[in-house]
Amino acid sequence: MFFKKNGNPEEGELVVCTIKRILPHAAFVDLDEYENKEAMLHISEVSSKWIKNIKDVISEGKKVVCKVLQVNKEKGYIDVSLKRVSNAETQRKMNEIKLEVKIEKLIEAIAKKFNEDPNKALSAIGKELVKSYGSLAGFYDYVKDKGVEVINTLTIPDNWKEALKSEISEQIKCQRVLIKKELDITSFSSNGINNIKEVIELLIQNLEKLGATCIKVRYVSAPKYSLEYTSQNFKQGEQFLKKASSEVMDAIKKSDVIFSISDN
Repeated sequence: MFFKKNGNPEEGELVVCTIKRILPHAAFVDLDEYENKEAMLHISEVSSKWIKNIKDVISEGKKVVCKVLQVNKEKGYIDVSLKRVSNAETQRKMNEIKLEVKIEKLIEAIAKKFNEDPNKALSAIGKELVKSYGSLAGFYDYVKDKGVEVINTLTIPDNWKEALKSEISEQIKCQRVLIKKELDITSFSSNGINNIKEVIELLIQNLEKLGATCIKVRYVSAPKYSLEYTSQNFKQGEQFLKKASSEVMDAIKKSDVIFSISDN
């Protein structure tokens, strides 16, 4: 992560930790989101079950989500717990960190398009986003909720505003419900490969017209192909596919192509 917080975490805060070193009755962890901060994870806070050896649960280099139990600002001690974090909390926190990294990479990619130094862009543009929204993940969530036009209120160059709006609009599209299917497409004619390509192209075109996004078709092994696409919800996605595939079936009635769809 490019952006690290200064100061100390708050008690009760969820933090991403990297196990640094393990002792018989405790482990010391680095707080990944904070600048030069270390915490102690006592063996009694590793698991809700009794454990004889702390290394049975954690290992050096492993990343875990912990809850901050106590912060002693005078002595610089921070105590954390692993056992007090639910699976849902772990997933939510890790998703937040992944989103932070994703936005960092997005800024780097835009900088390269503009022939700008990625690190300088992260420092300048990223700093403005963090200043306005608390974090890169906070910025993304706000834009997703309010719409990309709020990016116009940022004090960043106009070309960056337009690039961020374009890239994040695409990201938001692809964060809708993901639907996966398996296609079986066979053609016995001498022009079979082209016939199959035409069927796939027609299916994609039909799905796009209906409003499906992020459509991907990949070859698995003859005659199977995987289909992925996104829609606002599963019901809408199934309706899209039913209509799109019906039009494909009508188009290939007089051909030798055999086409079917099943759940992946």
